[in-house]
Amino acid sequence: LSTVLMDTPANSVFVTVDPRLLAGMAGYLTAALLLLLFAYRRRTYILFWCLAWGATGTGLILGARPSVAATGAAVIYGLGQFVVLFGALAFLVGAWSYRSTFRPRRLHVLLMVAGLLWFVLSPIALGPRSVFIPGHLLIGCALVVAAGAQMLILRRVWLRATAAPAMMLALMAATNFYLALEISEPFAEGAGPVFLVMMAAFLLTGLTMQVMIFEDMTAELRQA
Repeated sequence: LSTVLMDTPANSVFVTVDPRLLAGMAGYLTAALLLLLFAYRRRTYILFWCLAWGATGTGLILGARPSVAATGAAVIYGLGQFVVLFGALAFLVGAWSYRSTFRPRRLHVLLMVAGLLWFVLSPIALGPRSVFIPGHLLIGCALVVAAGAQMLILRRVWLRATAAPAMMLALMAATNFYLALEISEPFAEGAGPVFLVMMAAFLLTGLTMQVMIFEDMTAELRQA
């Protein structure tokens, strides 16, 4: 957790801020900026990016320390982990949707329902740690695959800016792997700086995605 000092005329007040909240707000900000671009550039991959950032921001905010009973807090934390995983998968679908149409199948729905049940119910019996390590490992793997799918766009169309979001997605994956392998506890002291790094990575990734969208628009205008 991060402690922020706020000066008031009467005295000084210390406010404790969970870095997950800051990272979540960065996700919301990135989603909002991309949504503005989607209003001018109606491409499916941009919409999936907006969904991915919105889900990531929501999941991280849910994962912050909730002021509820222990059982409720465990359920909310597990739900937050699942929502972030959903966001990571949306990044993968976004890269896939650049030149192809994504059609969900029944298997996809069944896997998502099974994952939701696991992430929501297992923290009740086993505690939040039961979804912390598997959750961040799965999120990291999904982001690595999304980064690879992003790079494959270069095989279909030459957009140099495509590589930048791919590298940033890989960096986001690395932060999740670090949380799972080195921190291993949801609210350990060492987790705070990692989420601050994650927040910076979110903002940089969003910036590279905007650059890619502008290059995509320019390339299409040149072809026309």
